[in-house]
Amino acid sequence: MTSAPAPHHRDLAPASAGHCTVPDLVQNWLNRKDLHARKPPVVAQLLAWHRVNVPGGEHAVILKNACLLPKILDYENTRQAARGAAGHPHRRILDLEPLPSPIPHMRFDPRRVRIGRGWRLQYKGMQGSFRIRLNDTHQIFLIAWGPTATTSEMAIGTSAAFEILYERLETRRRRLQINAPKRGLWHLDETEVAQRNVTYFDRSSIDVPSALRFASHPAYPALETDLLDFFGNIAWWTRYSQPGMRKVLMAGPPGTGKTSIALALAAKFHPDLLVVQARDSVDVIHAAERAASARRAAIILAEEVDMFRRPDSGALNWLDGSATPRNPSGTYLIATTNYPRAIDPRILQRPGRIDRIFRVGALRTRAAGDVALSYFGDDAAHLSARDLGQVLDRTTPAEIREIINLALRSLSPGTSLTPQHLAETRSALKQSLAGAVDFGDDDPEIRERLHDQLGPIDEVA
Repeated sequence: MTSAPAPHHRDLAPASAGHCTVPDLVQNWLNRKDLHARKPPVVAQLLAWHRVNVPGGEHAVILKNACLLPKILDYENTRQAARGAAGHPHRRILDLEPLPSPIPHMRFDPRRVRIGRGWRLQYKGMQGSFRIRLNDTHQIFLIAWGPTATTSEMAIGTSAAFEILYERLETRRRRLQINAPKRGLWHLDETEVAQRNVTYFDRSSIDVPSALRFASHPAYPALETDLLDFFGNIAWWTRYSQPGMRKVLMAGPPGTGKTSIALALAAKFHPDLLVVQARDSVDVIHAAERAASARRAAIILAEEVDMFRRPDSGALNWLDGSATPRNPSGTYLIATTNYPRAIDPRILQRPGRIDRIFRVGALRTRAAGDVALSYFGDDAAHLSARDLGQVLDRTTPAEIREIINLALRSLSPGTSLTPQHLAETRSALKQSLAGAVDFGDDDPEIRERLHDQLGPIDEVA
């Protein structure tokens, strides 16, 4: 008994797409000598295309009459017209490649539309066999047949491939950035794809010159030095199966500039590293795990995350290394808090759950003057950092900004700002904040007492 010979396939390599193999089932019919030979069933064609072109091709989903081809054509036509009207070159979001097929390739309902400075034909319908290339690893094979009004359609692909296709059609994006990007400033967001939530990276914007002003903050150099030492010696932090994650905490009162310092770091390093702004503990974990999976050198910025204040056993294991994702390229987590005493003692007292704490407090004379100058334009060209620092000593960046705003608004036309003016504004701001609680009028007795103390207040017409 002899074994059957292994099947042979004819290979095609279209110039505009990757390598594609034509199954024998299709090729034999195309090369037929009997013009009355029966066409192979559509399902058989789809299975053949999938099995010879997709690894593990037996694991597939077949969709019938899902109207994928009309959706793709409408999507591409709309996008092409919009980009053309805006003067941008058209880039196809979905690579729709015609394939050899027992069903003749036809296009229906042509229309001539203006795209930018020229005109092009667009079609509302097609028939034939097609490959939809989504990326280097996911593809869908689709066969459509029949006239426009009654076109039938069947498609085959993996569940992951169909999820990517629907994701692009629903979000009107090239693709959701699910894997960790190489570099740039991002935040995490969620959308629903195929009735499930998908977390993806979305770009964030930053005013780089404004953010970099806080590189003059006295707490910034130590943080930057620590970060550079970590990424510059990442082999040390990953030896002996260490996870390659460093966790630092910036602690200090509100308004001391912790967030601004972190943003200054992001502004400086996001062209070369992945920087993620996390909203909560879930974002921190997602970002760290995806950076580790893609081996991306990453900085994660987080404010007042719950995993530090109310950690469960999972969060503790994630922080201390037993469940920390291992990233050979390094993950640097910068957390900030206004209330360090609210952090769980199991985190503060266990080495490794937080590697280093940077205390960020009020600014002393020289630093206060430097920060004040960064807020000024030409209004303080006659003032020096020393002059400003003398009157703004032991203030926070938030207080400095408010003092400067109030002082400049209260200046009379033609009057120059003086250190004395800033000192008086600082004193007035302090008094107004200290007395703010006395102006509550929820109680009749308090209102009477305030009336006796302050007298009637004239209405301003």
